[in-house]
Amino acid sequence: MAIRDFKITPEQIAEKGVIAAPDTLTGTPNENKSVFDRLASEIIVPSVNGAIEMLGDVEDDTLEWAGDEAERKANELQRQQNEQERITAEQARQAAEALRQNTFAAEVAQAQEAAETAEAEADRAKAEADRAAAIVGGDYLSRDELGQPDGVAGLGPDGKVPEEQLPDMTVDLSGDKAAGILPLAKGGTAAGTAQGARTNLEVAKPVRTTASFPTSGWALSGSVYTQTVSCSVAKATMKYANIGPQYSTDASARKLEQEAYALIAYVDTADGQLVATCWGNEKPAVNLTLIFEGGVD
Repeated sequence: MAIRDFKITPEQIAEKGVIAAPDTLTGTPNENKSVFDRLASEIIVPSVNGAIEMLGDVEDDTLEWAGDEAERKANELQRQQNEQERITAEQARQAAEALRQNTFAAEVAQAQEAAETAEAEADRAKAEADRAAAIVGGDYLSRDELGQPDGVAGLGPDGKVPEEQLPDMTVDLSGDKAAGILPLAKGGTAAGTAQGARTNLEVAKPVRTTASFPTSGWALSGSVYTQTVSCSVAKATMKYANIGPQYSTDASARKLEQEAYALIAYVDTADGQLVATCWGNEKPAVNLTLIFEGGVD
């Protein structure tokens, strides 16, 4: 039943109100009084009491809901507190785990360092044992042998080997040595001249010069062009020989010289001469200057 069902209607007033009574009351005094109380006792009181009961039920429901809601909020707050405590505990656990891992890593590093130290100590002990065994076996140097010539030298107060401990360094100058000729076995040249020294040591005397090849000097020899120029340091037989172009500093001239040098196939050496041979019947169109270096006996 809805609360609006307790509304008092005009029909109820018309039916139960004083207006419904006759103009002249003919009943007993009590009956006449009841006419005036009939609307209140039969319509108003039941409607008001019904509405109050319904509002009371609503109030009870509201109070019950409010209690349930308060309990729900308290439970939710407790849940949030419990969750925060769980998070805090988890963070503490993670921090403890990180500390444990760091501690473990430090312990591992310390153990490794201790192992390395132990290994080094074992090596030292072995070396000491080997030294002791050598002493026991007689394989050692006595104090009397220290500082003797041709033996093991000691150091003087100045930190240098004393002169009396140095080996005999007297040079025997008899025979060829008397002429200042030291044999190859002793680090000498076994020769009394530079030429002889180079021969004995199998080294060459380096020579270097330049030679000019003018355009007018080329002559056709058979099917190729050749040119012979003087070169005082050239020999028919040389230890080694190298030849290359000496280009001009001007870019355009250098380009022409590069093209001209490309036509030369090879250069032979003779006593006091250089002989250049081209690839074919084409000769250089510009003057060339060649750098010659080599080794002679």
